[in-house]
Amino acid sequence: MTAIALAYSSINKKIGSFELPVIDWKKVVIAGFFALASLLVFYVYEINNLTAGAYVIKDYESQISNLSKENRVLETKFAQNNLLEGITEKTQELGFEKTQEIKYIQIMNASLAKAK
Repeated sequence: MTAIALAYSSINKKIGSFELPVIDWKKVVIAGFFALASLLVFYVYEINNLTAGAYVIKDYESQISNLSKENRVLETKFAQNNLLEGITEKTQELGFEKTQEIKYIQIMNASLAKAK
């Protein structure tokens, strides 16, 4: 025999002594079913959390919108109040006084400034 044939026969003996492990397919299928069921439950749970989070975000955005509108109204009122305070301070600065009584000027019939 040649060297190649001897090497082949010795390799064949070593391979022949190697056995594949016996797999219990029933246990593999049951384990796969439980893994699939647990992943499905986890998926439903996570989708539920995601949906709840989306509703919470929507509520917060609505609250932010309402508070922004309220803030604009309050800023407008504040600006109007400051404007009125500024006007009263300016009138006091210029020496204006509040009117106590009103006197009207009577125009005579023979007057030159009489309107028709």
